[in-house]
Amino acid sequence: MFPRGEENKKKKRRAYLDDFRQTTTGAYEYKGIHYVWDGGEAEWKHQMRMNWVYAVFMAAAVIGAGCLPVPSMINCVYVILPFTVCFICAVSVIWGLCRLSSGGKSLRSYVYDATVEQIPLRSIGTMIGAAATMAGEVVYLVKNGFEGKTVSAVFFLLTLVCAFFLAKILRANIQKMVWKRSI
Repeated sequence: MFPRGEENKKKKRRAYLDDFRQTTTGAYEYKGIHYVWDGGEAEWKHQMRMNWVYAVFMAAAVIGAGCLPVPSMINCVYVILPFTVCFICAVSVIWGLCRLSSGGKSLRSYVYDATVEQIPLRSIGTMIGAAATMAGEVVYLVKNGFEGKTVSAVFFLLTLVCAFFLAKILRANIQKMVWKRSI
């Protein structure tokens, strides 16, 4: 399949384990690539604080929308499914930000790949889920009316709009962060 001497270049699922070496004492030490934050301590703290503010408010908006008594969230699949995608992606963003925060200003390559490179994609998933949920809610309202829950329906749409824009801002913030590759 591959010419002689060439190996499969596809990254294996646990390829990062190859970067650990056993020491003489039997412990394992990471010898792989690191990514280091390119900025000062105050800038790092400010950047992470702002990322956390955006992420927490985004997650709160998604959870708040899910707690509202909106008729479409009871039995309407074209509202429930995209909302579920939005919720799962928002939780995934929080998880990625926890890993990024615990890693600090110097990240191992596999942590960098799972956080700095993935949080923007997870934010896009949150945005798509929120937008699709809003579209489904509007379709539901046009088709069935407000069913006496006008305030809940409007607040539901507003919280999803907030979640959408907070995810967008968070994505832009994470992408602005500058990291240098080091060995």
